[in-house]
Amino acid sequence: MEVNVKKQYQAGVAYDVVGSDVPENILTWHDNLPFRIWVHARKSEIGHKPVSIDFQWIGNGREIPMPSEEETVVRLHLAKLIFGASKQNLQASSFRGIPMSHVLDVHASLMADYKFGDKENTDNKVNLVKDFEHKGFTEAWLEMHLAGAKKSRPDNKELRASADDSMVISMVYSQQSASGTKRPAKRTAELLGISPDLVYVALRIARKNGWLTSLGTGNSGGVLTELGLKRFKEIDGEALLKKHLTE
Repeated sequence: MEVNVKKQYQAGVAYDVVGSDVPENILTWHDNLPFRIWVHARKSEIGHKPVSIDFQWIGNGREIPMPSEEETVVRLHLAKLIFGASKQNLQASSFRGIPMSHVLDVHASLMADYKFGDKENTDNKVNLVKDFEHKGFTEAWLEMHLAGAKKSRPDNKELRASADDSMVISMVYSQQSASGTKRPAKRTAELLGISPDLVYVALRIARKNGWLTSLGTGNSGGVLTELGLKRFKEIDGEALLKKHLTE
């Protein structure tokens, strides 16, 4: 592996050292705060062609660390494994049909399944040989969840606008907001089997008690405050979540 960078600069290139041969994969990176942008180029008949781009959130700090040697090595190993359609050209227009709102909605749906899905009845059992799990989803599953149509479940009549219930609802809302969905209240209502109106009532109660932040009038989103996290533990919120999210 070879890395060409200057410590005070915000860009670099990395590639595997393969003697006198031209490397198969080359990575470049540059900082365009708050992002670090990695481009992976693979050798083709007409030169190295970009096959993937990765946007890494690094913040707006004054002293942004360089990519570590460990991260660079891992990215180079991954570059060897990534499938790339070398006959296709990756260019600026390639991303016009991928709205970020859709990307984050898909991410939020998958995160919700991981956190709140039925893990006991899944075909994806823990593999004692591997130290990871992987679960795939069909196009039909994605379409159903993005349309807001979860598996049919009865309305949750147990959740009310009490302080404790508002805390549970706000936790789910906070997690959905953190996942990046543009409709956190709607997704929270779907996950809990309650009406969006009840979600809004619960959010008002939570914010009145200082449990949930606000992004301002007319803006959705918010995260639990330290006071909210403390309250969530006091009411054994994890047990309540498991109860209300069991399908």
